[in-house]
Amino acid sequence: MITSDYYLSCQEHFCSVVTRLNGVIKDKWPETLLGDGSVYAWALEHQPELMQKYRAQEEEADRLWLAGSVDEFRAKVTEWGRTALEIHRLFAAELRRKAA
Repeated sequence: MITSDYYLSCQEHFCSVVTRLNGVIKDKWPETLLGDGSVYAWALEHQPELMQKYRAQEEEADRLWLAGSVDEFRAKVTEWGRTALEIHRLFAAELRRKAA
């Protein structure tokens, strides 16, 4: 049975991951935070497999959340966060390469 505690636990984990992601990205690759989504547009064009993985992880996390699979949801959200970091890292490297 899915309870409100379950939803709060999932929400807290997701928010925690997003907060940590934002902190790492702001610290290491602030140039990727243009606010216009260009990092993901770039990834779609230049790293399509990675972007496909990112989207699949989002979809799987959503499915797990709806199914009430808290441990699997938490693991998938963490995995999704790592993929997001990889996208930002690669985009930052590309921006730096172009600026050089």
